[in-house]
Amino acid sequence: MRTTVLGALIAAHPWTQQEFVRTYNATALQINEQSSLSLRQLKRWIAGDVASGKPQAAAQRVLRHIFQRSIDELFAWAGDEAAAGSMRGVDEREWIMEAADEAREHATEAAVEVSSVTVEDLHGDVSTLAHRYHITPPVRLLSDALAVRNRAWRLLDRTRRPDQLASLYLVAGEVGALMAAATFDLGYVTAAEQQIRAARTYADLIDHRALAAWCYGLEAEAAYWTGRPRRARELIAAGLAIAPAGTARARLYSIRARSWSYAGPSAAQNVDSDVAAAAAERDGSAEDELHDGLGGHFSFSLARQSRCNATTYVQLRDAEAASGQAQTALDLYSQDPGHWRLIEAEVATDLGAARVMAGELDGAKDALNRVWELDPGERREGLLHRLRQVASTLEAPAFRQSPAAEDLADRIEGYAADSIVRALPAGPTS
Repeated sequence: MRTTVLGALIAAHPWTQQEFVRTYNATALQINEQSSLSLRQLKRWIAGDVASGKPQAAAQRVLRHIFQRSIDELFAWAGDEAAAGSMRGVDEREWIMEAADEAREHATEAAVEVSSVTVEDLHGDVSTLAHRYHITPPVRLLSDALAVRNRAWRLLDRTRRPDQLASLYLVAGEVGALMAAATFDLGYVTAAEQQIRAARTYADLIDHRALAAWCYGLEAEAAYWTGRPRRARELIAAGLAIAPAGTARARLYSIRARSWSYAGPSAAQNVDSDVAAAAAERDGSAEDELHDGLGGHFSFSLARQSRCNATTYVQLRDAEAASGQAQTALDLYSQDPGHWRLIEAEVATDLGAARVMAGELDGAKDALNRVWELDPGERREGLLHRLRQVASTLEAPAFRQSPAAEDLADRIEGYAADSIVRALPAGPTS
């Protein structure tokens, strides 16, 4: 069935159609437009059934506010050349990659049985997604991951071979975990939690302890990020109960240290205990096929461990420890240039926060220079959360008479307002 660009954009986003209807109606109220949308009307728009004409002027303004696209673009057919051009920059590489994807899809559908080559191809796709995670804007990564997940789902319906089922469940779990992370990066915490629990279900089906442990860690991050540090520690405990020794456990201890930091200085001993436990796990030689084998976003290198510790000590308001850990992380990432650009911006923000706490405003501005270079689509929720901590610290009495501090706070506010997270309407919260 043909669909409009509007329908394609909704399908590629972490909305259901019913959630988009709620988002549309909430947006109309927010911008004072006299317009409402029903699920039936949305289905007509998606199908291009506009026999009575395009939506009324108020509805057009709401749609433009949500998508930042013209009505002609939104109601073009998604398969048309013009529509494709409106959805992404059309260049030679895009057309070549699209042709390759179409060929692969056709071969998948044409095969009477699921071939081992097709399954291996999916594993390659997951590896590419994982290793490009921190240089790819989250919306683009989510769209690419969605295509991989849907292929895996279709293949699961076409095979009964136990080895292939296990391999495809692993693909579904890994790509689902990456989609959950990208959804979280866009600020849709509820949707991310639903996706991560689904990924953990696939891991449980095939008894993949490393993937299940990774999922517990991400769900714990979502919990303390949204003011539930006790729930985060419960999830970490569940993860530690099944996590293989080594990197998987080091990651979980590091995440638990972050959850303790939300209790303030009184929890410093708990934080230090978990930081030490993570270091002890890393001192061993144990490895697993996800964190150390597949790697990429699933990895937890010494650089990422230092970055996690830096965030922990920023939250604990220990400027010296945070600065040291952040600088260690940046030094380690500099040894592997070009692969961790988005995560390096988050580390630089933690370094900036530590310097503001120490009263080093010029040093903080220097640390944040690399942050301003990111395009709006690359400004993830993790980065914005850290920047909000910097802005909050700038409200301290020591900076109230400082024009430089006021300028920096204003720059942070404008930068966040222009991010992809703020540009997209808020996801459902219940």
